[in-house]
Amino acid sequence: MKIKQELEYERRAGNVPTGSYQTEHVGTGEHPAEPVHTGTDGSNGKNSDERPRRVKELEDEVYQLTVNKRVSEQFTAQLVKERDAVLDRVTQLSRTIGVLETEKKQLLLEAGKSNAKSVNSLQGEEPAGAVE
Repeated sequence: MKIKQELEYERRAGNVPTGSYQTEHVGTGEHPAEPVHTGTDGSNGKNSDERPRRVKELEDEVYQLTVNKRVSEQFTAQLVKERDAVLDRVTQLSRTIGVLETEKKQLLLEAGKSNAKSVNSLQGEEPAGAVE
């Protein structure tokens, strides 16, 4: 147990590389010349120079994905902003069209009444249903 504590102390101090040591040396006081690194795939570290390259590749991929995510979020926010502006303009124009249609109907009604009055006055008749 004392050796495990010493190893842990040395690891924390940065004096011993991390990795698992071969089990035949644990508890004997002997240390192998090189620690045996075991990867998550169960390999024994034979591809130790490949590991930093793979870590670098993964870090680059994470960076690119982070950048892509930010760009995507900004683009989406811009599209939402533009869509909201377009919808506001469509609503405004729709109201304007409604007002103009109402004014047109009123003008046609007034024009119709005045036309009916002028035609009837020429004929000397009152329009039907007209109250003066």
